[in-house]
Parts: sequence; structure tokens; C-alpha cells
Amino acid sequence: MTIIHDGKTSQVIAHKDRDGHIGFSLQAIHPQIKPVEISVPQTLSYGAGRAWSAFSDNATGLNDIMSGRVKVTDAVTGPIGIAVLFGGSFDWLRFWRLVAVLSAAIAFFNLLPLPVLDGGHALFIGIEAIRGKPLSTTITAYIQLIGFVTVALLAIYVCVIDIIRIVNI
Repeated sequence: MTIIHDGKTSQVIAHKDRDGHIGFSLQAIHPQIKPVEISVPQTLSYGAGRAWSAFSDNATGLNDIMSGRVKVTDAVTGPIGIAVLFGGSFDWLRFWRLVAVLSAAIAFFNLLPLPVLDGGHALFIGIEAIRGKPLSTTITAYIQLIGFVTVALLAIYVCVIDIIRIVNI
């Protein structure tokens, strides 16, 4: 395959995995890039930066969905779609990258101010701090039930989207 990047043309050879996915190694595209040893603090800094980037990307994605710039059906993936992402063959690097991205997405979702999620509990604590007393147990129970039903319906909706995506392939 011919790649034109920054006005430079290079030829690379594609490889195909067991699932039929075609890919390129970084070495094939940029042979001048070599692994570099870095210190533990540098890896922590790099990891924190990547985690923040993934978290930020999730916030941007949610904003794009809420504003209508991106359709929900194009933006979300549930457990079925995630299984498809992992594919039929095992690649350690791909596996850990997907696990990292999924962990950041789950952390972001969990912090949303929806009842039954940690963000919802933080919201209740904030309301309690402002009011000086907790909401009544009955009101809290109803709000938690509504939150649970909402999250369950979202999970079902996302699974349906995954199934439709697979059927339409």
C-alpha cells in the first residue's frame, strides 16, 4: 500500500490476521521509530495523560450525542459490540488498549449524575449538603428506582443497537 503523509510517499506491506483484518505495524509505516526506555515517573505521567484523554474523549462524545451532532446509534457500543471489538484472535497489545479505553468509558459513565451510579450518589450528597438534611427515604427510593429503570433501559437499547449492527453487516 502506498501512504502519502506530510508530502512524503512510502510503501508498506499489510499483514492480515486470522480474522481477516488488514493492518500495518508502526515499524512498517515509520521505520525510524524505535522503542525507548523511560522511567517509572514518565510512564505514570504518560498513562495519566492517556487516561485523561480517554475521559475527555468520552465527555466530547456525550456532548456530540446530546447536541445531535452524532447519532446515538453511531456512537454507542454495548457488551455485544465490545465482544465483537475484541475479535476472534488474541493480541495482547490490542486487548490491553481496549481494556484501558473501556475502563475509562465505564469510569466516565459511572460519574454521570444519574441515580444508582456514583455520580448520582454524589448528587444526593450535594443536595443533602445544600439542604442541611437528607431527602426523605421515600423520595430517594423513587428517584433510585427511576434511575435504575433508566440505566436498565439504556443497557437494553444499546444491546439492541449492537444486534442490529451485527445483523446489518
